[in-house]
Amino acid sequence: MICGRRKYDHVSADYKRLGWLSAAQLMIYHRLCLIKRVLTTGHPVNLAQQLTTVDHEHDTRSLGQLSRPKANINAGVRRLSFSGADAFNRLPGNVCSMSVPLFKTKVVEWLLRDTG
Repeated sequence: MICGRRKYDHVSADYKRLGWLSAAQLMIYHRLCLIKRVLTTGHPVNLAQQLTTVDHEHDTRSLGQLSRPKANINAGVRRLSFSGADAFNRLPGNVCSMSVPLFKTKVVEWLLRDTG
């Protein structure tokens, strides 16, 4: 309706032009925002307990990132503690430490630039 497209026309270019996120990108965005809220506030407690950071005495690239639990089936891969941690760890380092409103803005920019 907005761009004058017909029912079966592709809208990918229009999404980019308007700066809108696709459905898959929106799922990643909401997952990242939930993780940021849980890490910032510690609530809900059951999710905060599932999100742990990598902590060991070796200086590696994964130090300080969220650890992913082992997942042997698709249901395990779709869990927030697995897929959310994976997406959160892919964010640029400076984005993870920002305040929540700025974090949301930068995540949208990152999603439009890197996964669009």
